[in-house]
Amino acid sequence: MKTDRPIGSQDLTSYEHQSKQLFPKARAGVEFNRSDQLDDVSRRGGVGLFRSLSDLSGRENIGIADLEALLTRIAETVPDSWPYNDRSMGLVQSWKVSAQKAPVTPNADRWKSPVDASPLGSPWAEGQIDRVGQAVLIASDPKLAELYMDLAKRSPFEIVREREEREAVRKKLLSISYDTKNHGNNPWALGREDHEAQAAFVAEYGSVEAGVWREEGRQKVRLPWSSNVDSQNRTINGNLAAGFDRVPFLGCDGELFRRAAGIDSALAKALHDAAADRAARASEEAQRLALAARR
Repeated sequence: MKTDRPIGSQDLTSYEHQSKQLFPKARAGVEFNRSDQLDDVSRRGGVGLFRSLSDLSGRENIGIADLEALLTRIAETVPDSWPYNDRSMGLVQSWKVSAQKAPVTPNADRWKSPVDASPLGSPWAEGQIDRVGQAVLIASDPKLAELYMDLAKRSPFEIVREREEREAVRKKLLSISYDTKNHGNNPWALGREDHEAQAAFVAEYGSVEAGVWREEGRQKVRLPWSSNVDSQNRTINGNLAAGFDRVPFLGCDGELFRRAAGIDSALAKALHDAAADRAARASEEAQRLALAARR
């Protein structure tokens, strides 16, 4: 999809509305969103994405619902890991997303003897090594293969205990809520870390909930098409573009993110120039008042 609208010249008259209202409202509609962690950089990136979508879709009536659906698609295309890492976008609460998925328990019922239907043993078991069977399981039933390989190295009691511990953590994560009110009181939040309050929080709520608050407090929303060096990630942006090249959104392919990057850069320059102009005019006014006071 092509548009004749230039990237280099970005109008700021609607920027305030788009960055402070439209994009945050769209983000708030995404399940398990992290709208409380938006800052000026991520809001600018959101405006760049919205304007890119408006340009490339050819639709003048792009609204909150469209942007909400797009952000949901982005979060699903390149899901964040948990805990967050340097490649995380922080679009959604990844701990909440992962906790929704109940673990899949491997089932050996499928694998029975063709002679008497008795259960087939593990091809990794000591004294019963079966290389062909191992290859078949790895290709056809990787979860069961992983369990059998684990059983060949460790006690089954240890494995059961770890499963129970992981399930307890998952259920704990499901019970945790984290929103704007929590973020305002987070002792791990960037710029206001309070080590004494952190220790008190761990003592009262435990390590699992403290881990959530720590990650949520420190992880910014980082849109990978941003021109900001702390947010920019060409690998993620490339993966997003490839995913949308395969399955476009409202007729927009991967060019959506390449154009969003150009718009974000142009917006950053326009905002910088506008701020410099305001500062210059304020300085001139201050000098004028100072001269007037001397007369």
